[in-house]
Amino acid sequence: MSTGIATALKVSNELTILTRIKQVNCLIPMIGLFLCADVLANECAITEKSSLPESIFLPEARVQWVELEGGYYRIVDALNRQFLPRNFNQFPQLHHDGLAVCGVLKKIEQGYSFQMGGEVAVQAIELVALSGSQE
Repeated sequence: MSTGIATALKVSNELTILTRIKQVNCLIPMIGLFLCADVLANECAITEKSSLPESIFLPEARVQWVELEGGYYRIVDALNRQFLPRNFNQFPQLHHDGLAVCGVLKKIEQGYSFQMGGEVAVQAIELVALSGSQE
């Protein structure tokens, strides 16, 4: 009798797991629609990606102010990768904490700096505010 109960519980648990998997699979397309809608609302004005092999295309990222030794700006993308554009002073119109941006970056070698909070040193090839973002 205990074998029958164990089998029934096993089948019940497997059905519950399958039901949960189906629920998640149904949610994935819905999440994709929301993400696509957000991207469409904030279209990147950069249409041409760089052909450089070391270039990094960011379709959407945020400018973030870091309060350390006088402060500095970094760029954080949707995957939470942090970039430190060494030439960010060339983009004063983007110096707003939380501003949504997109662009093309080029990874560069970095020497030691106090700005070493996990950021990847980059040169901004092209960097613009997203069309739907607030400055």
